[in-house]
Amino acid sequence: MLHESSEAHPSTKCRRLCCGVGTSLMSDVAACTAFILMHTLSDNDSVFDKVGGLSALTRFLQACDSRVAVFMAKLVGDKIKQADKAQYAAFLCELYVACVEADDESALYNSYLHAQTLLHNFNDSEVGTV
Repeated sequence: MLHESSEAHPSTKCRRLCCGVGTSLMSDVAACTAFILMHTLSDNDSVFDKVGGLSALTRFLQACDSRVAVFMAKLVGDKIKQADKAQYAAFLCELYVACVEADDESALYNSYLHAQTLLHNFNDSEVGTV
C-alpha cells in the first residue's frame, strides 16, 4: 500500500507515522499479495510484462509497509539479474568492494539496498527492457 498520494512520498513526510510493518489486516493482506506476486512474476515473463514490468513495480519500493518494499525489491533484483547476468555480477563485485571499504558487510544481504542501487546504476533503457 502506497502513501496517500500516487507519487512516492518523501522519506521525511511519513517515516515516523506509517512506515514499518503495518499491524492492520490490510497491511497483512498487502504483504501476502506482494509475496505471492514476487513468486508468480519472478518465473513468468509474460505475466510480468502484462503488469507493466519494472516500471510498474519500482514504485512499490516506496511502500509504507516494509514487507511490501522488501518483497518487491527482491523481485526487481531477480528480474534485473535475469536480464543481464554479466552486468549483475559486475554490480555485485562493486557492491562487495564498497561494503569492505565501508566495513559494513551487512549491506551485502540487504535486498532493498540491492534493488535501489541496481536501479540507480543501470539506466532506464536497460531496466525498461527487463
